[in-house]
Amino acid sequence: MPKTMLLTIEVSGCLTTCEHCWAQGGRQYAMSLVDVVSVLEQGRLFCDENDLVFAPNPMHDVLTHPEAAQMLQCFGQVSGNDNGGFEPIPNTGAALATRDDWREVLDAARTVGTRTLWFCFHGLDEVHDRAVNRKGAFKEACVALERAHSMGFRRGCNVFLTKRNLRQFDELVDTLAGLGLDEVFYELADYLPTARGRQYEAVRPELDDLLPLSARIAELSVVYKEKWAHLDACTEAAYFERASKDNGEAEAEFRPAPSSEHIQLVCRDNFDLHTGSPNTYGTLHGNLTREPGRDVFRKAVAHEPVSGQNLYFSGTDFPPIGMLAGQVADRLGRKIYFFAPNMCLRWLDLALESGRNDWNK
Repeated sequence: MPKTMLLTIEVSGCLTTCEHCWAQGGRQYAMSLVDVVSVLEQGRLFCDENDLVFAPNPMHDVLTHPEAAQMLQCFGQVSGNDNGGFEPIPNTGAALATRDDWREVLDAARTVGTRTLWFCFHGLDEVHDRAVNRKGAFKEACVALERAHSMGFRRGCNVFLTKRNLRQFDELVDTLAGLGLDEVFYELADYLPTARGRQYEAVRPELDDLLPLSARIAELSVVYKEKWAHLDACTEAAYFERASKDNGEAEAEFRPAPSSEHIQLVCRDNFDLHTGSPNTYGTLHGNLTREPGRDVFRKAVAHEPVSGQNLYFSGTDFPPIGMLAGQVADRLGRKIYFFAPNMCLRWLDLALESGRNDWNK
């Protein structure tokens, strides 16, 4: 089976709805339609010539782009994915709630195979607004949900639980039920070594915050039912115990091997092509306007598969997981992390921040 080239292109603003981004039209990374078409054509040609499946995606919320309808159609036309990579479409709701051509945009989404619009909620009203740094964002998301429903789309959402929104949990559940969502995923944010990821740590729930609600959340949520049923295995303390075994099983849990079936690339708004994923830029392979596209893509495809940890901590020599945990883990930590690789990212970030990364000395 041929490998798949996952090419993310920075076509629009960030997936948050923060005032800073929206003040610039929500598109501080907005590439023109002509530029995006050029990148798509080069990528599709290379994949056709090299027996690769071409799976391009726009970065973040494509619905914020001033030419969103045309952008969706262009991606759909060249994608080798069955659904063109647009099922579902993640969005904040701000664009659908505020742009005049929202019907045209949703019509275009339907033509490229989209049947579902996917939203994120961080709480009710001002709790959600504060999380995304945009006043009125919760009301905008509700308007967008209604508009998507009026056009016949399914609607789902992630609810990222925090110490703040757990205080309004019952009301939040009732409100989302009243909105008629087709799917709701109750979960915790993954840890990422970014400014936003570090900020989330201040409100990350602990075991005692979640235990009284875990059975109900397991019933409500479509995903992670096993996690909700065994939260005690997801504390930092539990991860420390497993990492301390410092054997092959622990290494595989905390540092899984990268996929050999997918080639993950990102094209920046300046046409630089990197190994990576949205907001995570690894090795630079060249520029698609200053060098022949075939040569740049060839270098990128020849690059060895890279794990998420290597993307974030390029050039870092990692210690055995037991040594890392022994240096920086909170051995009694009650905060909840659903996945061991995210716990590892947290520990690596703490080690580098504190300067405790002299593992080879």
